[in-house]
Amino acid sequence: MSEEWTEIKAHVATGKTSWIYSLSKNKLVEICDYYNIKVKSTADIDEIRKTLAEFVKERAEKEKQKITEKNPENIAPSASKIEAALDDVMAPNIGKLIEFESEKQTWEDYIEQLEFYLEANNISNESKKRATLLTAIGAKNYAIIKSLCSPTAPKDVTYQDILDKCKSYFGQNLNELLARVHFHKRIQRENETLKEFVREIRKLALDCKFTGPDGQLPLNIMLRDRFVAGIRNEEMQRYLCQRHEESISDTNPDGLTLEKALEIACNAESAEQQQKIFKQSESEVIQNVTQNTTNKQTNKKNTKQRQTRDPCYRCGYTNHSQDKCFYKNEKCSYCEKVGHIVRVCKIKQRSNEKQTKIKQAQTHPINEDSSDESDDDNILACNAIVQSLQEKRNDDEYVVQIEINSKLCKFEVDNGAHLSLINKQTYEKIWPKKEPTWLKKRIKLYGYGKKPLQVIGATNVLVRHRQIKKLLPIVVTNETHGPNLLGRNWFAELGITMTGIHKVSEKENNGNNILKKFPSLTLKTLEGHKGTPIHIELKDNAHPKFFKARRIPYGLQEAAMDALKSMVQQKMLTPVNQSDWATPVLFVRKPNGKIRVVGDYKSTVNPEIRKSEYPLPTVEEALATLNGGEYFSQVDLRDAYKQLCVDEETSKILTISTPGGLFNVNRLLDGIAAAPRIFQKFMTTILSGIHGIQIYLDNVKIQGKTLDEHNQRLTEVLKRLQDSNLRINVKKSIFSVKSMEFLGHQISTEGIQPLENKVTAIREMKAPTNKRELQVFLGGINFYARFIQNRATIAEPLHRLLDADAEWKWSKQEKNAFKELKNQLIGSGILIHFDDNLPIVLSADASPIGIGAVLAHKFTDQTEKPIAYFSKTLNKTQRQYAQLD
Repeated sequence: MSEEWTEIKAHVATGKTSWIYSLSKNKLVEICDYYNIKVKSTADIDEIRKTLAEFVKERAEKEKQKITEKNPENIAPSASKIEAALDDVMAPNIGKLIEFESEKQTWEDYIEQLEFYLEANNISNESKKRATLLTAIGAKNYAIIKSLCSPTAPKDVTYQDILDKCKSYFGQNLNELLARVHFHKRIQRENETLKEFVREIRKLALDCKFTGPDGQLPLNIMLRDRFVAGIRNEEMQRYLCQRHEESISDTNPDGLTLEKALEIACNAESAEQQQKIFKQSESEVIQNVTQNTTNKQTNKKNTKQRQTRDPCYRCGYTNHSQDKCFYKNEKCSYCEKVGHIVRVCKIKQRSNEKQTKIKQAQTHPINEDSSDESDDDNILACNAIVQSLQEKRNDDEYVVQIEINSKLCKFEVDNGAHLSLINKQTYEKIWPKKEPTWLKKRIKLYGYGKKPLQVIGATNVLVRHRQIKKLLPIVVTNETHGPNLLGRNWFAELGITMTGIHKVSEKENNGNNILKKFPSLTLKTLEGHKGTPIHIELKDNAHPKFFKARRIPYGLQEAAMDALKSMVQQKMLTPVNQSDWATPVLFVRKPNGKIRVVGDYKSTVNPEIRKSEYPLPTVEEALATLNGGEYFSQVDLRDAYKQLCVDEETSKILTISTPGGLFNVNRLLDGIAAAPRIFQKFMTTILSGIHGIQIYLDNVKIQGKTLDEHNQRLTEVLKRLQDSNLRINVKKSIFSVKSMEFLGHQISTEGIQPLENKVTAIREMKAPTNKRELQVFLGGINFYARFIQNRATIAEPLHRLLDADAEWKWSKQEKNAFKELKNQLIGSGILIHFDDNLPIVLSADASPIGIGAVLAHKFTDQTEKPIAYFSKTLNKTQRQYAQLD
């Protein structure tokens, strides 16, 4: 009998009916034939399910009555007995044993894990313990155990004897002193958190045996351990550890003493010093001999140099004087002057040096004038960029980490430097392939002692420091050993000041001070929101759907189980044994390495949800809300959906099926079709009435015309979020800035502009080779259509390529349109914010192929600044209209 039929019979025996709704029509008919159940109409699946459900309930009731008649005292109900027995048989094992690998795990840890597994699964029989061990340990290790038990077969050896044999083979003979040396030398590593460090030193302490009669090690042992651990000579450390093991005996359980260890180390040190003295005396003799030989060679060389003539300026040879040169009447083919040949022409040499300098400057116009004259305004002195590699200084107090074009770089804060600059290594890190767009500035830099520095160029970069994001200029030098300098031109922009002479002070962000008033917002635990639980309403004819759990890839199994365990601990999930609904889940790894649990509700709940709408704001609506702001903040909610609690009925409907069992879902989960509109409505409700904010799902933008107005609004938003018991993501939140990103745009006090990285991606797009690639390009252009004037007219040749009957042809016309669209986007300026108090100017135009318009504000000086550009390419029918229409 197949496993599937065994499961079906078990369900029939217990009287359960929920499994019926997850089977196909053919399987239902097959089950009815097996139990001789007559169905009125095999064409109607609902009729089959109804008839089968009635049969199962009737059969279970009859079985219960029979047992009751035989057992009048009714000690234990039959159905419960059967169900309990079946649950015991079919219940999955708790946990999973993996194959033992000595490279990854010690034998002691593996056996400890095995004992926990046996206890969790109620395995107490010795033969079952042995069978579990020999099954889980793996084929390779089983062969080793078989050889250890030979000539007796493993099945005839007791469980404890097998453990003893394996411990002697797989176990490790630990050296206590060596373990303590590792313990005392362990320090916190770079990028290692305090919790990770504590965990590692606890792990190291397991093998150190820091116990004694009074719970502490004697002072002489601790002194000896510290002495051995502190020796710089690692070879001597290993030798002392070896001597310690050899010294341990029944009469001397403590092994090597401090006095003996000191005597051995001093003798070795003395011998090493004598050897150094001997080698030094030998090297002095060799040096004296070498010096005498070198002096003789130098004297000979100087004598020979004095006898050598200076090279002739006419030809470059040294075997004659300039008066007797054969080429004294020869004409140079380069400068056409008489008296020398081209190989020694000084004019040509100067020209070659100039070309070399231009190539080194990588042909961008930083110093176009080759003369030595320069204006004082363009000559910038920079303090001590070149630092000797041998110089050792403690720069930690005036070194900051700053993101340059999304690359983390280390800068030394220097208030003596007028400009901020980077060295060549950092330049190659930020721009590994393509050069940046250079600024047309003539820059000369001088280091300490008026030493001129080689400058590659200057460019604008996107700088991010903490919550501040700015587009700032930076100078790139050709130096390789000096540090990156953060000069005075960045101090005010990044909120950095110098106090004293060695300390960097950064201005405290106003928003951070406000956030400190609401401590519960930054707690790590997600307790769920306060208020009415969320209820998801289903259609009237909705039927439960039950799907089995999907298998998890081996590489995700441990992380997936940890994610489920964490969600249970935070009361997001509740384990259950039975459910009418069951949705399989997907485990998706986030960029930060954590696991996101996503329900595949499209196959179960989503089609049954009653439709209702709560629209999300469009990009235009969202940007309009932030008009007129001088200060901006962004509050990002952590694990947004998982903070909203659902009622008991919804919790059962959203039940998920995992390899770890069934779980009722107590919070909104990723994968629910209605989740975005539910969350948007919830956030809009709790933050209603606050002016100058824009809510987009889990992201709240706040703006204010003044800092006080901004702070009042930010305080009110944080207060209401705390009252609702929500948590925010501090890393993604930004407070009190004058510019920030929102929906693919950069918003500032000046206006709106495209994001630099998005524009760069479009600029670096290669010419399309098919319609699909062209659609991708036009999609990016259309997203920023409001920034491109006459977009429809320029893009018309490209749109014609997308016509259904058009053949692909990339000619000069399409190439020029492709290039022009890129240039228009790259050169687009800032679109100003809409202001009700300023007059509006609307300019419209039309052509046979498209229509366009410009919406602008007119200022008191009669200048016009655009708010947005609009354009549309006409289709085939619209081109037949009169142009005036």
